[in-house]
Amino acid sequence: MAAALAEQRKRQLGILAGVAHDLRNPLAALKLTVDGLRPDRPLPCEERLRSMLARIGKEAARCDRMLTDLMDIARIEGGELDLRREARDARELARDVVELYRPTATAHELRLSLPEEPVRQVTSAAGRGSTFTLQLPSASGAPPA
Repeated sequence: MAAALAEQRKRQLGILAGVAHDLRNPLAALKLTVDGLRPDRPLPCEERLRSMLARIGKEAARCDRMLTDLMDIARIEGGELDLRREARDARELARDVVELYRPTATAHELRLSLPEEPVRQVTSAAGRGSTFTLQLPSASGAPPA
């Protein structure tokens, strides 16, 4: 019994560590975007400002999805929710991640080459895009999240 409880605790800590790591990516993008709107700087042109606000909204929505996923994981662990797997096009996930890092990739130009056909990826709600976001920051020159 003690071994089973220790294993469950280890899994829970692993999940929390993964979620914390995954939350750092959108939070880093939010911080970098908001930094461009500091009070000691002039506001950017309207087009750039709208782009920045759209990015802030997108990353806030991403954080909200991740927190919802975390609550779902807690319900799964508690036996209150069945894990749903979903098929998604990995190209969509790759595009989202490249757009996340494009504004902060000052050391390199980010280019994305994708196949014309959909790339099927079966994921759980908690795993949306995390593989891509873990790999891209070091390649983009963006600070590690």
